[in-house]
Amino acid sequence: MLRRLFTFVPILFLAGSALLTFLIILSGATHGSFLTKLYWIQADTSSITSTTSADFATSRWTSNGICNVDGGSVIGCIKKPAYPFSPEDNFGDSDTLPSGFVTSRKTYYYLTRFAYAFWIVGLFFTLVALLGSFGLLCGTGRIIGFLSVFSVFIAFIFIAGASSFQTSAVVLGHKQFKDASMSPKYGVKLLAFAWTSTFLLIVSLFSLCCASCFGGRSSRSKGAYGADHEKLYRDSRFPDSDDEAAHPYADQTGVVEAEPATENNSKGIKFFKVRNAKTNSQTVNAL
Repeated sequence: MLRRLFTFVPILFLAGSALLTFLIILSGATHGSFLTKLYWIQADTSSITSTTSADFATSRWTSNGICNVDGGSVIGCIKKPAYPFSPEDNFGDSDTLPSGFVTSRKTYYYLTRFAYAFWIVGLFFTLVALLGSFGLLCGTGRIIGFLSVFSVFIAFIFIAGASSFQTSAVVLGHKQFKDASMSPKYGVKLLAFAWTSTFLLIVSLFSLCCASCFGGRSSRSKGAYGADHEKLYRDSRFPDSDDEAAHPYADQTGVVEAEPATENNSKGIKFFKVRNAKTNSQTVNAL
């Protein structure tokens, strides 16, 4: 019962982590949907003279592009998978950019690009661990449990790394926008999704470790066709009925018990009687 509980909990948490990671990867992928409302950071970029097509009054960065916002509504986006949060790359080489984005251009670019790649890898291992958890729930053995634990651990490393990379870039960018009085705003939902997904993986890792340690019989006790030879051996070795268990030495059909050997003293007695009779007859004849 305890093993089932520790196996069922990570299934729910792994599914939740996979869903949140999937939403992070798809944020901003479609226009006019819930995904458009998921963003990392928003700022007033009307003072920036853009040399690219991203000439927006208010810009909102997502995982798949940059969008123009007017009155809280998205009115246009530039979409590209793994779109980096790097204002110098987004708006071009402009003198109106905050200096921090220019001097640390590689920091913003590579942090966000690596974060996107890490989320994809983390999502893959999360799904692998989820499938392994279903197998562990069906009692497939400890080997599947240990593989699931390993997959969750790898997924946690990548998801936690992606969350750290993206959060670092967003916090640094927020500071640059704030120093330039550009009214920055965090994308609370997407940041919450990132760290909630990381937390769910931690709980899943702990639960799967407990489920593997408290697991049932090992798969080695089963044959190629799933036969439980250990159980068959116990059933054949020990009696099933209460009468046999209470009287283990009762008589059994077809079993002949050997009787102890006894000495036959009758022949010895007759021998001495015959011997004495012959001696008496010889004495009488002599007289």
